Amino acid sequence: MATRITYGMTNDGIQSGLSGNFQKLDHIMNQVSSQKRILAPVDDSVGTWESLRLRSDIGSNQQYQRNVSDADGWLSVSDSALNSGNSLLLRIRDLALQAASDTYGPKERDANLLEVRQQLEQVVSMANANFNGSYIFSGTQTQIPPFTLQKNATASVAMAAGTTVPLIDQTCQDSKGNHPTAVDLLPGSLSITGLTEGKDYDVDYVAGTLTFRSTPAVTAAGTASVNFDWVRRTDLDISGDINRQVQTGQVLPINVKADQAFGKAGEDVFSAIIATMQGMHLDDSGMVRNSVDGLDRSRDTFVHAQTVVGSIQNRTEATGDGLASTGLELTKRQSTVEDVDLAQAASELSQRQQVYQASLQVAAKIIQPSLLQFL
Repeated sequence: MATRITYGMTNDGIQSGLSGNFQKLDHIMNQVSSQKRILAPVDDSVGTWESLRLRSDIGSNQQYQRNVSDADGWLSVSDSALNSGNSLLLRIRDLALQAASDTYGPKERDANLLEVRQQLEQVVSMANANFNGSYIFSGTQTQIPPFTLQKNATASVAMAAGTTVPLIDQTCQDSKGNHPTAVDLLPGSLSITGLTEGKDYDVDYVAGTLTFRSTPAVTAAGTASVNFDWVRRTDLDISGDINRQVQTGQVLPINVKADQAFGKAGEDVFSAIIATMQGMHLDDSGMVRNSVDGLDRSRDTFVHAQTVVGSIQNRTEATGDGLASTGLELTKRQSTVEDVDLAQAASELSQRQQVYQASLQVAAKIIQPSLLQFL
């Protein structure tokens, strides 16, 4: 028995065919407009997996390139700061050699002392150089300046002839809430009301101590208020490494530590400069002459730190070039997997349009319903 083909069955078949052709046309149109071959995982499951993996690799590569760029900026600031410090030390050394001459008198040495103080303040500023708000010589304590010029500090000391006393700065506190012991005092800044340096007391400006002499003024007074300026080094640990991950499994330390750049506490660049200033302040050519070796050692420290920075910069530059090359290769591979062949897609689009138009025309001729077809 033959199966009767109703109008509804014919209409459903034609509609299904038209819908299928339109979906194929719509799909190729979306591919051409987006220029992407894979619009959904069903288009190519293997290609989808490869695309996701490539996107992950490209994202990691871009982050590594940003890390390298950040490291390069950090290192550039470090190199500039150290170069500036080296120039400042050269000028201080020139002034020291002038003041070491026996032809210089007190006025000339005082003039040099004033200029060296300005240079010292510049070195403090250089030591507090920062990159994007982070102090570059503070280790991991990037929000804390490693060195501070404490002006108008005050210490209260008990005076006794023949005693040597340290100066406790009563105007500031360390990280534990204690008043710090002052060292690296700025020669010419210390004063005690009613007493005279060299007559009633002597000062070791590097060590930050007072030694009282046996004078009537010292014997008469029990306590003295001492005013001074000094270079304070933070009591926090500033020896930590600042790292940037620049490749998978490769972490690069990018910071020069304070000890590497300025020397250890008590033997650093500030102690060397202050030793020079003390000789000028006391009008002692021999003391100034002896301080030049300390300045030279500090310059050597700066130069060595610059060498360290330069070697890291060379490494980051090579790494950055490698990452850029890898990034281009990953992008090419991603394009091969994801992007549509426009020439092929355009040809297919034209074919699909023709097929769809033809199916519309055929459907229009077939679907001509009459009353009999509905019976």
